[in-house]
Amino acid sequence: MKKSILILVFAFVPSLIFAQNKTIDSLTKVLKNTKDVSDQIRLRCEISQQWIEIGELVLGEKIANKALAEAKINKDKSNVALAYYSLGRLNQYHGYLKEALSFHNQAMPLFEELHLNEQLAWTYLNIGITQRALENLPKAIEFDKKALTIFKKIENKQGIAYSYINLGLAFDDSKEHERAMQQMLNAKNICLSTNDIKGLGYVYHTLGNIYENTGDYDEAVKANLSCFPLKKQYNDKMGMALSYANLTDAYFKQGSWKKSEQTVIKGEQLAKEVNSTKALSKLYLTWARLDSINGNYQEALAHFQKHTYNKSVLESEKQRGKISELEHSLDVINNKIAALQSSNKKTNKIEEIGIDKLPLALGSLVVILLSIIGYLTVKIRVKTTKK
Repeated sequence: MKKSILILVFAFVPSLIFAQNKTIDSLTKVLKNTKDVSDQIRLRCEISQQWIEIGELVLGEKIANKALAEAKINKDKSNVALAYYSLGRLNQYHGYLKEALSFHNQAMPLFEELHLNEQLAWTYLNIGITQRALENLPKAIEFDKKALTIFKKIENKQGIAYSYINLGLAFDDSKEHERAMQQMLNAKNICLSTNDIKGLGYVYHTLGNIYENTGDYDEAVKANLSCFPLKKQYNDKMGMALSYANLTDAYFKQGSWKKSEQTVIKGEQLAKEVNSTKALSKLYLTWARLDSINGNYQEALAHFQKHTYNKSVLESEKQRGKISELEHSLDVINNKIAALQSSNKKTNKIEEIGIDKLPLALGSLVVILLSIIGYLTVKIRVKTTKK
């Protein structure tokens, strides 16, 4: 199953960063001249999301937390929801998927209560994205469909297109390739009509996978070739490296071995440049197969070993991701314990919420988390030693 997460954000490229910095400057100027408290909080949420989308996660989190605190003090539900949404997106970037889901689940009922349909639809879609990343495909499909229904109702074409894209990804992961293809073709038509270059890049990349999975290698080659001019426009080198890996494999399965050989060399060069272990793993596997067909068995073995190495690196990265999320959960728990202990009304608060043994329970959870982190760390070291 593919583990990639489609997060609806802008790419980290200079031209877009420049454009978003201009947006941040503009919003900051408006904020300085705004006297209404509710508008100030809303602007902070918007500025936070802009920083998050260009990778300034620490600054984005700081602004979002400030907005959330102010919104709670002012009992401003709409801005509380916006701040939760911003923090959900932030945690998606970090890869803290359960934490992201927690924030989106807190934003969702507030948007529902206030009938803020567009914000609610994007929240549904991000919940679907996160559920897919957590491999809960039925839930992913459920929330993608909810998002699609609202986006259609409010006639938001971009939202409709990205709902179709994420439904297509979820159906493809579920091995429902025909349904996946239909969703992607729906998205393709909308992206073409709105000239959504990045959306089209997602569509063609996924269509390439779907066509390959269904054995239509001619169409897989066409779809993968269509990715390159699109991804070049927004300088998505990582995406292009993955497209080279997919195209190399599609050419091989099509029987166009010479083209596969030419493509694998270009793919390796770019994948090394952007340090894409995922692309390298797939490229070296196809390369080993090409070597075997040509009778170059020593080269085949060498390329297969490179494939195995990059595959093991990918597995180690996944384990490190789990450790990182557990460590983040541990930090959250420790912060809660510290806040509880420093509260002047600690005893009354504990009795009021009926959890007088909370510190003990949290302490036990900390021990469990530390044990899991230790186990995963040892597992990574063992894999590294074996290599």
